[in-house]
Amino acid sequence: GRAALAGQAMVNGVSNVVAVSLANGLDDHFDLFSQQAVSQTAGWDALGRLIAYLKTKQVPGTTKNYWQCTSMLVFSEFSRTPLINTRDGRDHHLVSSCLMAGPGIKGNTVFGASSNQGMGVQKWNFTSGAMDAGAGKVIRPVDVHATLLDSMGLAYSHLSNNSPALIRAIQR
Repeated sequence: GRAALAGQAMVNGVSNVVAVSLANGLDDHFDLFSQQAVSQTAGWDALGRLIAYLKTKQVPGTTKNYWQCTSMLVFSEFSRTPLINTRDGRDHHLVSSCLMAGPGIKGNTVFGASSNQGMGVQKWNFTSGAMDAGAGKVIRPVDVHATLLDSMGLAYSHLSNNSPALIRAIQR
């Protein structure tokens, strides 16, 4: 229902910007890790239906559908460890992930990783898209935000106090 409401708000001119929570019940410190997959599946399915809906609706006065004019950032407010803890749950973790999509973002591109040992953050070359432990940078939320804004043709100068770096490797 939340995804449908977000789609309706976009195609009916109620809002050009929509924030929506599509998955709940992901806090699984204690023996709830099996529930997380169920909750995540429902959220991903809702996101898929939203995208499919946006693909069916034409933007008035253009030949494009709404999906062709939409930029998207999908994330969680925190991440979980990849390993099950002693209580059959998962604890908070420093490494997270997000999904970015839009006309200015390259599709089917993975950027960033955690290490095999210790699951720490890897450094990346923001231009080439290659892992670079020596001269690379750690991807920060401000870099993701600036890259998404830039891909939409919007200014990101208001983020300057955090010195954002654009992730050129994922931009079109």
